[in-house]
Amino acid sequence: MAQKSLFKNKKNPSQKAVAVNRHGKVAKTKKGNLTAPPKKASLLKAYIDNKALTTAINKRNEKAAVGQAAHAGGRLKTMQPPVNGTADQKQKSKVAAANK
Repeated sequence: MAQKSLFKNKKNPSQKAVAVNRHGKVAKTKKGNLTAPPKKASLLKAYIDNKALTTAINKRNEKAAVGQAAHAGGRLKTMQPPVNGTADQKQKSKVAAANK
């Protein structure tokens, strides 16, 4: 004999209910990868090597994109973090140089 449906008049328990305190707001997704290095020493070495390789490949790809843009007659700037000092110090030094 066939059984009746287990979820006839009930909600499916596999679906989570919407949080009560959301009040119709859309859930925000976090941007970017949240990666943590592994704890095992052997896996950690592979992780660090892979991260260094990825960084090198990304730098090479950025340089290639800049080269292609320059070859096509345009200009593409890549944003780099400041080497030393802060942006405020650099701005102050520019203003001081302009006032001389």
